[in-house]
Amino acid sequence: MFSIVSSTTPPEDGGEAIPVFESGAILLYLASKTGRLLPKGEEAYWATIQWLMWQKGGFGPMLGQALHFLKFNPGKSEYAEARFREEATRLYGVLDARLAERPYIAGEEYTIADIASWPWAARHEMQFIDLAQYPNVLRWYLSIAARPAVQRGWAVPIPEEVPMPRGYRDD
Repeated sequence: MFSIVSSTTPPEDGGEAIPVFESGAILLYLASKTGRLLPKGEEAYWATIQWLMWQKGGFGPMLGQALHFLKFNPGKSEYAEARFREEATRLYGVLDARLAERPYIAGEEYTIADIASWPWAARHEMQFIDLAQYPNVLRWYLSIAARPAVQRGWAVPIPEEVPMPRGYRDD
């Protein structure tokens, strides 16, 4: 998920439209608008918000750095490679512990916390993470990967597969 995505939404009071940007805010907006993916019960609601913030502040950014240094820039900085490999390992451990007693990150329901976190876990091989070392994450990962909507979304072409007129691609 990228923060460059934006949407304009009319506020409920009939006032002027307001822009909504940043993937976490967009997920909260969509969950609020549809009444889905954000549990109604107070404990589950706040668990979802907390784990969404965990993803936004740690899991996503740190795994992005691991991917950057380990996959795309190996050999540039031993310190950075070690730092982000260790942090990725730690974060997968946190997620594995969280998933030990529940099917989804926030609890019994699939929520926006799972939606925000799963795409980062989908890049586990590029982060040099073996999901077999995290059995609860592996179970969670496979259950989400099997969802028809996730499969449809993952099937969207990558930029290199989108036909472009000659001269509009750097390759």
